[in-house]
Amino acid sequence: MKVVFVFPDLNVFSRFSGDYSGIFAHGIGCLSAVLKKNGHETSLLHITKEVNKGQFLKAVESQKPQLIAFSSLSHQFPYVKQWAAWLRENGNIPTICGGVHATVDPDEVINTNGIDMLCRGEGEYALLELCTKMSNNEDISAVKNLWLKRDSRVIKNEVRPLENNLDDLPFADRRLFNYQSLYDYKIRMLTVLASRGCPFNCSYCCNHQYQKLYPHNYVRFRSVDNVLSEIEQALSWYSDVEFINFIDDTLCMDKKLLAEFCEKFPKRFKLPFHGNSRVNFLDEETFSLLKKGGCERLDVGIESGNMHLRQQILKRNISDEQIVETFKLADKFGIKLSAYNMVGCPHETAEMILETIKLNAKVKPYASHNAIFQPYPNTEAYQICVENNFISEKKVSAFFKESVLRQPQITKRQILFFSRFFQIIMKFYMFSFILPQKISEKFTRFIDKAMLGLSRSFIVYKFYFLFLMIFSPIKTAKLLAMKINPDAARKIKYAIYKRHYMKGKS
Repeated sequence: MKVVFVFPDLNVFSRFSGDYSGIFAHGIGCLSAVLKKNGHETSLLHITKEVNKGQFLKAVESQKPQLIAFSSLSHQFPYVKQWAAWLRENGNIPTICGGVHATVDPDEVINTNGIDMLCRGEGEYALLELCTKMSNNEDISAVKNLWLKRDSRVIKNEVRPLENNLDDLPFADRRLFNYQSLYDYKIRMLTVLASRGCPFNCSYCCNHQYQKLYPHNYVRFRSVDNVLSEIEQALSWYSDVEFINFIDDTLCMDKKLLAEFCEKFPKRFKLPFHGNSRVNFLDEETFSLLKKGGCERLDVGIESGNMHLRQQILKRNISDEQIVETFKLADKFGIKLSAYNMVGCPHETAEMILETIKLNAKVKPYASHNAIFQPYPNTEAYQICVENNFISEKKVSAFFKESVLRQPQITKRQILFFSRFFQIIMKFYMFSFILPQKISEKFTRFIDKAMLGLSRSFIVYKFYFLFLMIFSPIKTAKLLAMKINPDAARKIKYAIYKRHYMKGKS
């Protein structure tokens, strides 16, 4: 059977790079690998730029699908709705939608014109069973994980048990994607997924919904040798990779596996690796293992500098002291820590956002990523927004675009101001913190008042690049270079990076 995957992957990082061309999606790669292993045929329609109706239909028809499989995150689902409607106007090729949005908001998905079925949860064997039954003209109404439209009703099947031995799955089908055309390749990155699931219950994340769907054994790990074999295979195809990026929700959960990995990885590969972690997993022993294994950089979540908001609203049970100590340890071991932050959270005030910026200024991360909070459907944070009338409909935007909340204590304009000027304001506080204590306290209060006042001004947005040029000239140069000639900018960055990394290894 011929399955054509349709992957909306657009308007994500266009603000930061003029030539964004998509990423390797592990979920689709895993689905394709299982289907191919069992005799089915797959292809991909990877959409990274806006398309009109004629372009989309022509691209689909050229691949002669027997089943069209959409995969979508919540903020990309509006594209799927449009494309599915176009397909239905043009014919009756069966369609199915999977991905995070189909799991967290199945009612919206199944009620979408042009979507015949959806898959909740992990879909490798559900999609395989569906394709096999369709190929044999067998009844598909009882396939677990699927919701199906039947006349005027919807059949809602239960989910099947999870695959506990991840080593039994084939490696994700990287060749379904044209790696050399991806943004991954442009930054010389190879992404790897060594585990599945997250044990935490952050209110803004979909993981607590997956935990309800799969109450047992949701967090699973691949063996170290299996992961290393996949890396070896991928590097035999893509030899000019500069670093490995583990996209696991939390890389350092299992210290025993981490120790084994950090022992074996540098013996087989002369590359650094990056990943994500939580600060409560990063003690001195863990940093020592990571340094030995070749870890160059980790991304950790601060999210908010206000402890009440971070712990009670966002459900991130991490203290300021843990965050500060973790950044100190990272500096001691020479591992770069970058920080994830959010602005515009439910019940957040402008003063709370300044607390977030101050905490970042205190720990001095390698990079501060700040996203605008989005109420992802049916998360706990979404329910908070509904209960407080901060939103009137299910709606999300891109991470960096705008807030969709209407809150009485802070305006959308203020949220956008703090998102855009986060780095500049952080530099002010960093300067303030190195001054003598009494002067620092007065200057910090001055910055507080100035930023609160500027955040309410519309005119300040007109001079964003002027502020950036004055207070962050290096960042301004990088942003302009990435807009004007991103390929040349990256080549310069790689040359500097290689020199720095090889110097650190010598």
